[in-house]
Amino acid sequence: MVENTNYDFFAAEGEDESSNTNSDQNPKEKILIVDDEKDIHIVTKMAMEDFLYEGNAIGILSAYSLDEAKNLLLLHEDISLVLLDVVMETDTAGLDLVTYIREELRNKNIRIVLRTGQPGVITEKAAVEDYDIDDYRTKTELTADKLYSVVKTGMNTYGLMKQMENKLIESQKRYKLIFDHSPLPYHSLALDGEILSVNPMWLNTMGYTKEEIIGTQFGDLIHSDNRDYFEEHFCQFKKEGKISNVILRLRKKDSNYISVSLNGEIGFDNVGELKHTFCIFKDITKELKLENKVKQLYNNYNEVVSNITTGVWKID
Repeated sequence: MVENTNYDFFAAEGEDESSNTNSDQNPKEKILIVDDEKDIHIVTKMAMEDFLYEGNAIGILSAYSLDEAKNLLLLHEDISLVLLDVVMETDTAGLDLVTYIREELRNKNIRIVLRTGQPGVITEKAAVEDYDIDDYRTKTELTADKLYSVVKTGMNTYGLMKQMENKLIESQKRYKLIFDHSPLPYHSLALDGEILSVNPMWLNTMGYTKEEIIGTQFGDLIHSDNRDYFEEHFCQFKKEGKISNVILRLRKKDSNYISVSLNGEIGFDNVGELKHTFCIFKDITKELKLENKVKQLYNNYNEVVSNITTGVWKID
């Protein structure tokens, strides 16, 4: 049975518990117990009855199977910590939930503590190396004091990671705001080269509408002569986190090509994984044409000089 609307609240001794048992309350902090043994839920909640986090009672949610846990995680995106059994309806149900959280939900913030009554199913070393978990405990070793410590540490870590994520989001919002109003064309690419966003100057320069260009591959705009060069530098870009003065020829909507100088940086998420690119470019078509013209004039001059067979005299 999934407990998805009512929370168990725990207040310190001497507090008025009636204010913490209202099912309509939405606790600031939540943890999720996932275990198929009802006694484990009862004992855990009893052990946490004096637990406060930053002066507030916490909400404790209970799930008794993999599917129930998945449903609760979808309903409550702000769960801080999961106390997770390994063996439930299957021998790997708990491990399957870890994979679901990290890979399908792509939630890197939530803290996951494996606690198992059957440590022979997966060793601590294997669990830590093969799964993105934060702690591994046997149920017999997790006393009330140790449980308190594990939960407090996990929630502290979750809080720090959320702070980092929020700062990163704010930083990227400011960064994007700057580029949205940049006098230079700006675009953001996914790590596979898909165009995620462009600014008005980009659209004005290239001639496309946003609907025509978002979701397409940036590589499709690059002249065939430059594509291998782009792929090489894009791989380097993702490895080093920035590029500078990469010269490309891009196809405009009218099928004409412009030459651009591209500069960019990689955006990272709160756990340091590559997320997307931030790039600006400058149209240098006229500059290159002028440069080529100057080179041609210089070559013509040298050719004329080399073909002169008579002497050149200077008369005062």
